[in-house]
Amino acid sequence: HTPPAASHADPTVVPPARAAQAPQALSALAHTGTDATVPALAGAGALVLGGAVLYRRFRPTAGH
Repeated sequence: HTPPAASHADPTVVPPARAAQAPQALSALAHTGTDATVPALAGAGALVLGGAVLYRRFRPTAGH
């Protein structure tokens, strides 16, 4: 973007400097709640593993 030409051609006139602006975010991701997925999977895995251990430990013996 270039500023429009001045009506008078004075080479000693310097255009004012623009104030520095912080860059603005162009887009943002939606918050979907997936930040709790890993702890939920870990808890579910622990419950399944615990159930398998209890099942194998207390299952009825075959033919004794």
